[in-house]
Amino acid sequence: MLLGGMRTSFFSRVRFTGLIVIVSLLMAGCISSPRQEVRHHGQLPSPGAFVFSGIEFGERPAELTAGLGKALEARGFQETDRARYLVQIARSDRPGNVGLSVPEAVPAAAGAFPKSGNRAPRRTERIRQLTLSINSASDGQELYRLQGSEVYRPGKADDGGVRLANAMRAHIAGQ
Repeated sequence: MLLGGMRTSFFSRVRFTGLIVIVSLLMAGCISSPRQEVRHHGQLPSPGAFVFSGIEFGERPAELTAGLGKALEARGFQETDRARYLVQIARSDRPGNVGLSVPEAVPAAAGAFPKSGNRAPRRTERIRQLTLSINSASDGQELYRLQGSEVYRPGKADDGGVRLANAMRAHIAGQ
């Protein structure tokens, strides 16, 4: 009887440990940071003088623009008043269930206005997008566009777009 009781106790501990591992993995998925997606259109132009144009975010503008400006400077660009390029940064924030679900077979449209994924979005999810565009100062032609987006839930590890700006900065550095 004692041997049977030890076997039952051993199997109970194994089941309990397995349950703890499964619950831990599920909880880790719930509290993970938002995933950032970054894509670009066009080629990064040759280094030259640039100026930020039309930045009016309200919240966290310095953190968002400083990192992207430093990434451009690391690539040889210089911020000055007499610029060859106009650099514009735009931010949007919309509900996670607003957008397009586009088949991957249409690469030109994929990612233009993404939804929050293949699953049904939660009511509280939002999509934040940052767009950096580099335009010619002489004629206004867009030379390069970098777009980043992330799905997030307000109040849950929300940093106001700093991680997204850092992902975009890494993308510029890697080109």
